[in-house]
Order: sequence, then structure tokens, then C-alpha cells
Amino acid sequence: MTSTTTDILQEAAAWVEWSSRVGAAEPRALADFEAWMAKSPAHREAYADLAALWRSEALVEAAAAVAARPRRRWRGFMRIGAPVGLALASAMMAVIFAPIFQFQTFETGRGEMRRLQLADGSTAHLSGAARVHIRQGLLGRTVVLDQGEAFFDVNKDGRPFEVQTDEARVQVLGTAFNVDRLASGRVELSVYRGAVSFRARGGPSEELGRGERASVDNGLLLVATPFDPLDGPDWMGGWFDASDASLAELVEKLDRFSERPITLANPQLGERRISGRFQISEPDKVMSVMAAAYGVRITEVGGRIVISDSEPQ
Repeated sequence: MTSTTTDILQEAAAWVEWSSRVGAAEPRALADFEAWMAKSPAHREAYADLAALWRSEALVEAAAAVAARPRRRWRGFMRIGAPVGLALASAMMAVIFAPIFQFQTFETGRGEMRRLQLADGSTAHLSGAARVHIRQGLLGRTVVLDQGEAFFDVNKDGRPFEVQTDEARVQVLGTAFNVDRLASGRVELSVYRGAVSFRARGGPSEELGRGERASVDNGLLLVATPFDPLDGPDWMGGWFDASDASLAELVEKLDRFSERPITLANPQLGERRISGRFQISEPDKVMSVMAAAYGVRITEVGGRIVISDSEPQ
């Protein structure tokens, strides 16, 4: 059944009252609130209207002035002033509340990089074959990284900003950091500015500062190690610096830049350790180097590039 305008306004009023009283202290209600907001643009508009009215200094001043008058006049104000207040709140909504709400999904194709301007002024850079779900509400900002790699430059506005994967959680207020979600389930975090809280899902958190990198692997938060935080992650310039990395990790990063899928013939091959600086934005060149340096064989099978041992089995 479709909600009427009156129903929506009543529901919005209840949520405004709830958010002013309790808010994030009720996680289950917060999830219900975000679901209600995402259900319809009419829900978000009604909430923004009433929230703007709730916080309107002009309304507070008018209410204080009218409260000093006889009760009969207060009723008149409520009959005439409230609709006017709602209209004024609607006009202010785009200025005051538009930056608060955002419910969108973005993804990139193979070989594509994309810069996103988020509603709160933050930016996100997505690597190839990445997908994120963005949810920004009154009480918090959340990005779910389904796959791929993303660099975030977060604008500080008082609300927590959290990046979630199935395996890990990253929470900040305002900072710049990179999150890489690998197919193996490993999540790597690198901090380029400020400080972040990082934890495995369900585990204790650790604070990382600028120039520190840590990862969650098999449910465990691994010890942070230092790195040189230049202007941003190497992948944004099309490079991958590998220091005792696995061949599987290099192949996955190449796959994000390749128009054709790149796969390993067997998991054991992916366990080989590699080191070096690879221009992953040029997959064909890197694979030529791999064939010479690591003794692998590059073939094309059914539109896929397959990397196997040099001697076919």
C-alpha cells in the first residue's frame, strides 16, 4: 500500500523526534531509519522539511514570542505559522540538508578509474572493477566496499565516516586513506593523512596514523608497518610497488586494468613471491616481463588471459 502524504509526514515527524532524543544510541532503530530514508525521495524530503523546521532559529524565536501571549493566539500561530514555517523550511532544505543525505551505488568497469564527489564534500577514487554502496544519513556516513580498491579523502563534518567490507571496518572523522579488498578476503589499509580506527569484523580496533599500513587477513588484524605516504596510492598513477608480494596479488591488480580477464591456471602458482615496481596500467607489458622474469606462460583461452607454468601440464 502506498503511503499518503499525511502518513509520510507523521512518520517523518516521529523520526525527527527520535533522532533528537536517542539517535545512534539505538543501532537497530538506526538501521530502520536508514531503510525508511532509502525507500523513497518523498521520505527524505519530508524528513528534511521537518528537521529544518525543528532546528529553525526563527521558529524558536517566534514560538517564544507567541508563548508569552494568550493561549488563543498560540493556537492561531499553529494554524497559520506552521504551514508557512514548512514552506520556508522547504526553501532552506537544499542549502542546509542536501549535503547530509546520499544513498547510491557506484561501480567501475575493467580498466576504468573514477573519481566520485560525495554529498558531504568528501571524494572517493575507485580502481578498475570496483563497486561501492554509499549511505550518508543524519547520524553517520557509511561506504560498503564490495570489491576492488578505493582511496578516500574525507571531509570532517562531525559525523563518523566508516568503510565496511565483510572482513573489516575502518572509521574516521576526517582523513585520507586507501582500502584494498582482495579476492582472497584480505583487506589492506594505508593512511595518507590523519588517523583512523581499523579492526577485523568483531575484533578489537587499532589506531593507525599517517604513513602506517595494516591488513586484516583470515579474521586477524596484522601489525601496522610504515610506508612513505606520498601524494596518494601508486595505483592511481598506474603502478604497483611489490615487496615480497604474491604473484596472485599482482595478477589481481593487473586484472583491474585489463579489458580482458586475467586468471591464474592454478592457486599454487599464485603463491610465488615477487618484488619490483610494475606498471599495472600496461598489463601486456607487465605480463611480458613476468614471462621472462618468473618463468610463466601467457596464453589466451576463450577471451581470457591465462597465466600458467612455463611448461604446460
